[in-house]
Amino acid sequence: PDAFASRSRVNANNVDLNRNFPADNWKADVTIPGGTLVVNGGGTTALSEPESLAIANFISAQAPELVLTYHSKGSMVIANESGDSVSRANTYGSYSGYWARKETDLGTTFAYDTTGAMENWLHDKKDIATLLIELSAHTSNEFSRNKNAMWAMIN
Repeated sequence: PDAFASRSRVNANNVDLNRNFPADNWKADVTIPGGTLVVNGGGTTALSEPESLAIANFISAQAPELVLTYHSKGSMVIANESGDSVSRANTYGSYSGYWARKETDLGTTFAYDTTGAMENWLHDKKDIATLLIELSAHTSNEFSRNKNAMWAMIN
């Protein structure tokens, strides 16, 4: 919430919470969109931030079979390649119209560090199928576009 309030990617501790998870590729210093290097932008350690730790603890306690995360903007659904995430991404994409991709096929799709992401942590450490849904706009939750795809994930 503090990053949103300051219209920034980083929280009050100058950490991008989306780079603060203990994935195999976690690192402290990260480059954020726009090319800015943020020293300790991934945190001083993985899960150094209370927000990230709370989410990690919640997911660990629940042990879900699938996690959906929503970001913006890229008009795609990305499978973390755990479990049946690839087939689920294809299904999600067919309902939503987003381009379905596998994490390992992204290459340089994003021109900035995507280290320490929750989706990668869920793959590397928990083996939980996860879909990262990149909305097509920063200004809308695109619920009507995603509603049927979300239902398809639980049916």
